[in-house]
Order: sequence, then structure tokens, then C-alpha cells
Amino acid sequence: MTISLLLALACGDKETTTDSVSGDADTDADADSDSDTDSDSDTDSDQACVTDGDTNLCGNVTFEDGSAANARLQLCSVSCLPGSTDGDGDFLYGGIDADPTSHSFDIFPFDDTYAKIFLPMSVDAGTTVEIDYIVPKQNAWVTMPTGTPAEIELGGGLYVTASSDDMTVPFGVDETQGRAVQVDSAMWPDLDQLTGATVALWYLEPYDAYSASSDGFAFRIDASALPGTGPYNALVWHYDIEGAHTAWESAGTVTVDGDWATSDGELHVLGTLVLTE
Repeated sequence: MTISLLLALACGDKETTTDSVSGDADTDADADSDSDTDSDSDTDSDQACVTDGDTNLCGNVTFEDGSAANARLQLCSVSCLPGSTDGDGDFLYGGIDADPTSHSFDIFPFDDTYAKIFLPMSVDAGTTVEIDYIVPKQNAWVTMPTGTPAEIELGGGLYVTASSDDMTVPFGVDETQGRAVQVDSAMWPDLDQLTGATVALWYLEPYDAYSASSDGFAFRIDASALPGTGPYNALVWHYDIEGAHTAWESAGTVTVDGDWATSDGELHVLGTLVLTE
């Protein structure tokens, strides 16, 4: 087992800064002694979207039941800007650096029964991008194999060959457990920087996990989870702060044969997996 100590807040190989981000602007919930004792539940945090000539990212995050999502956020390019949703699930990153224009936007719900989300986000200089997200329930944790990598079903018809002893994970991430959820198309976000039509989407954990001894994790999919026989392009979202690199990376071509869909590639990292055609 190899543990990466390059992070402070379990955010992959990412360095967190506190510049240029609007968080919960109201402080009465925690600072005064009146009857308002909730945390992050006020709706007057002024995270409404703005169009002011700066470079801004804003929107709303809800859980699949329609309730406002209470979540920690990160917007990462050269470094990571922390943020959070307010009591209505709204968020605002104001006056962000648009060089580079490509970012990784990460959503970490405080309720661990929901999925963690890693997605691309392009924000051009001087523009305001507004986008909403729906966070699905995650499947139950399963115990990862130890020793020699072995195949295990993470959930959502997705099977991965891995070992907790052969994983490099962010500080604070438990590599001994894994899970995955196939996201219903009604909850698909705007998948930026992709070509081709999306046919399937999964969120995987342990998030931001890499194989310590190989280029990636072999995987296959229960064919019943797919709308047809393919072939499909498999892609995983990858963010590397050391190279300020964000990209969808190929996980091979997926073809269906009988009950299984197999890939001629591997998952470079666990996080977000998309199939396109």
C-alpha cells in the first residue's frame, strides 16, 4: 500500500488555496449567541450567480431526492480553490483565474451515502458559467481485495481488478473499501470537453486512486447495464496538479460479447467513468 502525502484535504494530488472564492458569506450561524445554531443552513450567504465582467462559476447542487446538498467543493487547475454550498445548495466562485481555462470541479457531500463527483469545467475569461448538479446515492461499500489484484464488483454492474495493497490514494482516503454507482441519465451533468454521445456514466471510489504497480485497473461491465452492443469509447476524468493537467483519458474501447462488456484498456484512475459512442 502506498499513501500519497501530497494533499491536506483528501483531494488527490491537489494543493488547496483560499484565494478568489466566495464561501458562506454570512457568519451569524456560528458567531453569534442567538437562537440560530445550525451550521451552513442559512440561505442568506449571497452565493447567487453574478455577471460582472469577472470570470465566475456558479450554480446549485441538489441530492437526487431534490433536497439541497450540503457539500464541500473544490475548483482545481494550477491549485485548488475551496468552497461550499450554502443552505439552498447554491455555490459561487467569483473572480477566478481563467488561465488555464480547464478546471476539475469536485463535489464532496458531507453525507457519505452520496457519491463524490469529479468533473471537467471550462471557464473562459470574463464569462460567467452557471451549472446545476444532481448528486446520486452511492452504493454500499465493499471490501477491496488484498495481496494480488483480484476482480470485485464495485456496484452498478462495474467490475474492477484491484488490490488495496497496490493503490496510491490521497491522504485520508480509505483504500480498503470501494464502491461505484451507475448514474441515471436524468442526473447526468453537462459533461464538458467530451466528443460523442454519452451512453453511460459511473462515479467510483476510492476516488483519485491509482495503481502503484501498473498503468491502471482492468475492468469489465455487466452488459445489461448498457443500452446496446457498442463499441463504446471509455474515458476517465484525470486531474494532475503537478502538470496542471486536466483531461479525459482513454480507458480503451468497450465491446459487448454475450453477458459482458470488456475493454482493451484500463482505468488510469478511479473517479468518473464515461462511455460514449
